[in-house]
Amino acid sequence: FASTGVKGDDLPKDYYIKELLFENSVNTAPLDAIEVFKGKMDFKKPLMNFEIYTELNQIISQSEREKACNDLLSDGLEQFCIAFEDILKAL
Repeated sequence: FASTGVKGDDLPKDYYIKELLFENSVNTAPLDAIEVFKGKMDFKKPLMNFEIYTELNQIISQSEREKACNDLLSDGLEQFCIAFEDILKAL
């Protein structure tokens, strides 16, 4: 997962760490969130694929999901390339 820091004071500092704590996952978080979280190892059970699709189908169509995934992938790759170029220029 990307950085899972909480913005603002509406949620506990370790909210996203706890909610995204899955076995064999990597999660980066700000130090203050890690300090609050320390020792609360309660792994979440991932949803099965059929459970995910059942829930998603009630909210959004498959074609809308595919478009959203493609848009997110394209944007993420573009942002990565920009950041990577900036790092290379700094070296």
